[in-house]
Amino acid sequence: MSRNLLLLLLTLMSCLSNAASTTRYDFNVPRQGANVFAYKGTSLTQVPSTNTTPSVQHSVGDYRAISRNDGSTSVISTATSDHYASLRYTIDIAEDRSNVSGLSFLWNGQASNVGVDRSDGVRIYIWNFTSRRYELAVSNTTGTEVNLSFSATVNVPNYIDSATNRIIFYIVSQASAVAGSNNSIFTDYLYLDVTSEAPPPASLLANFQFDECAYSGTGNEVIDQLGRYSATSHNSVNTSQDAKIVKALGISNAQQHIQTNILLPASYSVS
Repeated sequence: MSRNLLLLLLTLMSCLSNAASTTRYDFNVPRQGANVFAYKGTSLTQVPSTNTTPSVQHSVGDYRAISRNDGSTSVISTATSDHYASLRYTIDIAEDRSNVSGLSFLWNGQASNVGVDRSDGVRIYIWNFTSRRYELAVSNTTGTEVNLSFSATVNVPNYIDSATNRIIFYIVSQASAVAGSNNSIFTDYLYLDVTSEAPPPASLLANFQFDECAYSGTGNEVIDQLGRYSATSHNSVNTSQDAKIVKALGISNAQQHIQTNILLPASYSVS
């Protein structure tokens, strides 16, 4: 059966630099408990092997306390022997995972452990969805209020769930509690900045309309309307009247084809 080719457009993804934009996620905007979540709890294990604990979601008051850097705090505390205070934050971002080029996280708070010979401070981890484990990002060993921050600019998609666009942070006390002595984490504020690159615009590379009167197999007779990559027909390719506009390319067997040489970029599409 004859196949009539009506139009071929080859588009090239532009190589120009694209503008980057940064969006801040915290517990003020977007809405708490909708696409940003906070959980707290205690455990005998300092760093879990899964990303689902702790699992007790913050109360309305806790969410309000961490929504602004205003001195009000959400507290998680334990005085149970060898237990750790811990927090888990999940943030579902709106950006396309493949376009995200940087993550910047900040936590403001303090952590005190009044147990004898126990260190103050916290450790902050980020979940790697590729290796399926937490990676230590930053830590401290002081009991005073601090800003702890870190950035990720390499292998950034590894830290974003491909199914949900979720990023997960885990904060845990630097040392476990001594029985009867409080081991506490006070959180005032935290945010995540997500930097993404705008997808590159597409630009037309070649345009073949296949509306020539006839083909004879001579060089460059199949015209590229942009004048760059005109092609040659092979094996008695014919024209067809069965077209939407003027004529079409009529191919009646597998040997018939047109040929040109186009240096293709890494990203392109044909339509």
